[in-house]
Amino acid sequence: KFRIAMEHQTIVTDGKTVWLYSRANNQVLIDYYKDDAQSFSPEKILLRAPDNFYSTFLRKEQFNGDTLALIKLTPKEERSQITSMKIWIDSKDSLMKKVELTDASNNITSYIISSITVNAKVADEMFQYVPDKTTEVIDLR
Repeated sequence: KFRIAMEHQTIVTDGKTVWLYSRANNQVLIDYYKDDAQSFSPEKILLRAPDNFYSTFLRKEQFNGDTLALIKLTPKEERSQITSMKIWIDSKDSLMKKVELTDASNNITSYIISSITVNAKVADEMFQYVPDKTTEVIDLR
């Protein structure tokens, strides 16, 4: 289960269904959640990186007043959609502060994590997306 709210889109899954909301289109795509080995999702970074990537410590950097360790991840599988990933980890609490993905087309996507709450009690409703009446719904299930 995860919920990622970004400036232009929101991605939500309860582990069975996935909702992709586009703010620009005011549209939500609904589909079955598929655990694709080549796709990106938070749990793949958090839980599967040691199994799927080689890691290299690059250096320490300052970011927003914090000292972060910069780690580069390179996929073990050649056919991965992600050709490299950089993760900035806070030296104080060992939590990610930034992630940068480079895909097979050399597109770079960066995520800056503004807040993380560890061991928070989260209601199941947070892992479902309920569009308002003005949102176009495209259900692919």
